[in-house]
Amino acid sequence: MLISSDGSPSPDCVPGAPHPCATRSLVGQRGAEATFLKSIVNGRLHHGWLMTGPKGIGKATLAYQISGFLLGSSIEGIADAAATAFESRTLASDPEHPVARRIMAGSEANFKLVTRTLTATGRLSDVIRADDVRSLHTFFGLKSQDRRYRVVIIDAADDMNVQAANALLKVLEEPPSNAVILLIAHQPFRLLPTIRSRCRLLRLLPLEPSDMARALVQTGVDPIEDTTAQILVELSSGSVGTAFRMLNAGGVELYKKIIELIASFPQFNRQLALDLVNTVTEKKSGDQLVLFFDVLDIALSRLARRGALGGALPSAASQEPDTLARLSPDPQAARHWADAAAQVNALSRTGLEVNIDPSALILDTIFRLAQTSKKIEALRLK
Repeated sequence: MLISSDGSPSPDCVPGAPHPCATRSLVGQRGAEATFLKSIVNGRLHHGWLMTGPKGIGKATLAYQISGFLLGSSIEGIADAAATAFESRTLASDPEHPVARRIMAGSEANFKLVTRTLTATGRLSDVIRADDVRSLHTFFGLKSQDRRYRVVIIDAADDMNVQAANALLKVLEEPPSNAVILLIAHQPFRLLPTIRSRCRLLRLLPLEPSDMARALVQTGVDPIEDTTAQILVELSSGSVGTAFRMLNAGGVELYKKIIELIASFPQFNRQLALDLVNTVTEKKSGDQLVLFFDVLDIALSRLARRGALGGALPSAASQEPDTLARLSPDPQAARHWADAAAQVNALSRTGLEVNIDPSALILDTIFRLAQTSKKIEALRLK
């Protein structure tokens, strides 16, 4: 596994899935690959690239493929290599190539990963700190090996604190020669406008069902049916990382149970609520409780989306279309469900931090949502 500068595993990797640098091919992002290759063919390779799109759609995979491609050729030969890759419509290179193996081992002299690192207490930092970014000065101070590019991946750039962002801005303002900095950003609006303005945008798109099925097979998942792929696309917003987690942890079945419970609103169906509690708590794992709130957030987001946009959403559960239409018929209802989602997020964060009894936390959350539904119904009847 690729390691970060302090020797710890890279933190931005879905547990159980292959690391992005070990993924053999990128699925569903031909447009982004072509855009990058065309910039080289046209002699306009920018020093800074801002790679955006939802988390888990392949941004890191593309960043590592770009790194392997740039480091696998000399500076003088990169245009010809790009022209060949453009014809074959892929940046992917042999994972057994010496450069790919050195990147994987964290020993490639012309490559650097900047990510969250361990604090003095041995805990993984919540942010990328200034010292993490300032280490680039040492990296760029070394002479490039074999007339090749020097490549940096910052994963994820929106994890940088203010001091780290300012340190990166100085690098982008006076970029070293023959350097390419790849910024992976799940929420680019969190970055300084001055950083965004100094990078070229490379936007990646959510995956379609057929691409989702292919991408999941690459993670080691057994081939899935088209219907399952469509459901996963809906629940994950096209993110293969989220879909992988949903499949491995039983998120799809959990979503169906949540929809079954929501379908009983505005009544508080205690038996369905207790059944859901048992499903979440039977494994006695904190990860299952986190998954419950993640999946519940998806359900609430879809409720708000149905009311705000109108029209039927592609179904992810048998009772879902009628349930969403009944509980969130208009923009006013959508606002209430959006507010409820924010309250549930705050409640779950507090509950997880102070270790509130999971059963009580889930039941309290369900009761609050039933009350929200009653409030919406009362407003409609006025």
